Amino acid sequence: MPIIVYHKIKNEDIMNNPNCYFIYSENEKQEGGNVFMREEKNCLPLTVKKSASKDVSGYWDDSTYSYNVQKFTEDTKLIFKVLDKKGIVIVENTFLSDENNSPMKTYGARTLLFLNASMKTLKNDNEPKNIPLNLIYK
Repeated sequence: MPIIVYHKIKNEDIMNNPNCYFIYSENEKQEGGNVFMREEKNCLPLTVKKSASKDVSGYWDDSTYSYNVQKFTEDTKLIFKVLDKKGIVIVENTFLSDENNSPMKTYGARTLLFLNASMKTLKNDNEPKNIPLNLIYK
């Protein structure tokens, strides 16, 4: 099944679509951020930083690159399992925008490049298929 890209995921979207799964960015400490999504059973975390802090200390840096890649990759396994079971996964088009405009650009550039490339591949490999209507009406 596909990954659908939304402009903005609202709490109502999550509650009204209990059979869909919503990706949200998480931090290692699981504090702050989107508490609502963290508590919903149909939300899937992708860890992308150390803590909810907006200063340098809250973001991953490249000194822990291997760990960062391992943690993110581990989180994506659940998303792949949902997709393999024909589940629908939804992600905001602004996913990683905070990280792209953070100290991570300077101190975690290699990690950020990996995160962006991974998300691009995840979305591209699982985009919805276009079925021309003329094939349906035949």
